Amino acid sequence: VSIPSVPTLLAPVNGAESTPLMPVFDWSNSTPDLHHYQLQLATDSAFTLNLVSYTDILTSTYTLTSDLNPNTTYYWRVRAFNAANKSSAWSAIWSFTTQP
Repeated sequence: VSIPSVPTLLAPVNGAESTPLMPVFDWSNSTPDLHHYQLQLATDSAFTLNLVSYTDILTSTYTLTSDLNPNTTYYWRVRAFNAANKSSAWSAIWSFTTQP
């Protein structure tokens, strides 16, 4: 089983301002042998503050189920997993700021 390619982030756009409080995250499809994705969201680029991890995402888009904090900068990244639970490297780290 091959390790999937590293996802390329698409949205929210890096550095975006006034992002909705419940954004839709979008990234490129990973191939080959993709099983699922993991999305991490934090308020610092080291992913140590207020880290939330969303796992077992089956498609290359994900919509949050609850609002983020207003007027807050968030950092996000994604990685892909194969069926053997072996992951790609993390994507680039992008940031956005939520609307007031």
